[in-house]
Amino acid sequence: MWGARAAGLAAGLAAFVFVGQIAGKWTEGGWVVLVSFSILILTAHLLLIAPIGRRDPEDIYRIVRTKARVQGAMGSIVEWQSLKMQEYRYRILKPLAQLFEVFGLRRIDVAEPVPAGDYDHAIHSDHPESPSFLAPYLDAAAPAPQGGDR
Repeated sequence: MWGARAAGLAAGLAAFVFVGQIAGKWTEGGWVVLVSFSILILTAHLLLIAPIGRRDPEDIYRIVRTKARVQGAMGSIVEWQSLKMQEYRYRILKPLAQLFEVFGLRRIDVAEPVPAGDYDHAIHSDHPESPSFLAPYLDAAAPAPQGGDR
């Protein structure tokens, strides 16, 4: 608990210093940096909530294990991060869909993602040779995708 609080404090101080440096150089073009980062953050979130940002466990497994060929504990960490990003996408998209429903728009399909679980469960530090923790969510009958699929 203390470590999490200290990390949060350090992140807050880092953000304060970062914005302070931009504000300190405002007359030398700091406003361009602020506009650039704002556009970057907005674009990243728009891509995340767009349909292209949705990833199923099959997609995550295919990207991480088949295309990128990341195996072992590192593959599990990347899969966990992808699932956490899908949880973040859901937390953004759910209130947005509720807001659109107020105006009569019910076209946003918000399906709850697969829970990522905790980090310690994902890394398999005690058994690095263990298979992907996405295995229970994958369709066993589907053939393994080849390198050029999708």
